[in-house]
Amino acid sequence: MYAGRPFHFYYESLLVKVVFLSNLPALIACIPLSLLLSPILRILHVGVFIASYIAASLELVMASIQWMIVGLLVERRLVLRDWGNGLVGFLRRHAALVLAVVLVITAVGVPLVNVRSRRLGMRHGGVSFIK
Repeated sequence: MYAGRPFHFYYESLLVKVVFLSNLPALIACIPLSLLLSPILRILHVGVFIASYIAASLELVMASIQWMIVGLLVERRLVLRDWGNGLVGFLRRHAALVLAVVLVITAVGVPLVNVRSRRLGMRHGGVSFIK
């Protein structure tokens, strides 16, 4: 279960698989934190459903840190080149516009991927709760 939803890698869309695999370093980094958090959740009698949201939140934070590090490394490489320095300068000047475009693409793309993943998952009775 992933954030309260059944998740089976095999039945997910290609885009979800790519995102999942690209976040794999962050997911691996979550293992020690999850192992530390697990006994606390058990003591507090937190159910599997709520625990899946806590784990997903932890993975979101770790994935965000992962991509901030990747962005920092890419930026450091880009500023060493003339064209890259110009690109970094452009992105810094227009950061609000770039952020707005990314948010719009995310707001439109996530529901589309979710619909496709649900449709793929509904074809397999063992994956969904709907019969």
